[in-house]
Amino acid sequence: IHKEDENAATSSINLTATVVTNQIEGFLDQTTTLLNTLSVRYVRAERNGRNAIDDFTKSIEQEINSYTLVSRVGITDPNGLVVYNSENSDKESSSPKVVRVADRDYFKTLKFGYQKIVFEGPIKSRYNDQWTLIHAKRLEKADGTFLGVIFVVIPTEKLKNQFAKVDLGSSGVINLRNHDFTQIVRHPNLNGPDNGPGNTNVSVTIRSLIESNPYQTSFTYKTTAPVDGVTRFYAYQKFDHLPFALTVGRAENDFTKTWLFAATWLALLNLIVAFLVFRWAYKSNHHKEILESRIEERTFELDDLYNNAPTGYHSLDKNGIFIKINKTELNWFGYTKEELS
Repeated sequence: IHKEDENAATSSINLTATVVTNQIEGFLDQTTTLLNTLSVRYVRAERNGRNAIDDFTKSIEQEINSYTLVSRVGITDPNGLVVYNSENSDKESSSPKVVRVADRDYFKTLKFGYQKIVFEGPIKSRYNDQWTLIHAKRLEKADGTFLGVIFVVIPTEKLKNQFAKVDLGSSGVINLRNHDFTQIVRHPNLNGPDNGPGNTNVSVTIRSLIESNPYQTSFTYKTTAPVDGVTRFYAYQKFDHLPFALTVGRAENDFTKTWLFAATWLALLNLIVAFLVFRWAYKSNHHKEILESRIEERTFELDDLYNNAPTGYHSLDKNGIFIKINKTELNWFGYTKEELS
């Protein structure tokens, strides 16, 4: 692949990474807004009693369908026991599954006073064993008393479904990781115990780039992936205000195939255009020849009618000089055209 083609490849993959990063960050910003709203409403409902809490949780079930990545919302008590799970709320069960999260890092961080949104993941859900990304916020009374944690569950499969919509050729990859390189989700999946969520298998190239430029937010590079041995062009893009980074890769061979395909179609298109131009020029020239022939025929007919009319015709200029005269009138006068000129 030529240097010009490499530049085009890195520009293309960098643009893709920027677009996908902005899209995913936008979805996660929506869940932040959801959490902030729900936490305020829960504290208000808790102050007003059990019926108000029931009304609040019913409203959650109607709202979360509007959020692309969210599968469910949970609420814990101050001891880490999950007392509400939106996925359980509409099921008739005398013994719902008991889930405790007191040992989770996000719960411990929020329990001891952290006021901002916390992310944790990838972690396996204790509810259904799915790999998830947790988005959580502290619940507290006006006096600061800890009420528990409200959290949003984002299955990594939903993130992967978003990545699957991006066309990156037959060997392209998209990988969402934490800043410490911990993988949250990869599309497509790789088999093997060391290739799933939680692995930190990244190339020496990107590690060196980040170590050398710790404040830079994006990189483009070409390297061979350690997990599958495929040489790709990559774009690494940090999120603007979230603790994640997205890596988008497209195989060098896919770019070559794409450009070969494009070049073939371009050559074919040029042939078609050339043929159409030639055909148009041919038709235009042929039409012009026919038109000129018809004009010539009509001119001859008009001249013949003028010169051989039974009536004499002539035209004079402003000085009375003959400028045109037909044969009939010349015969009447017995002159030639040259004699009257």
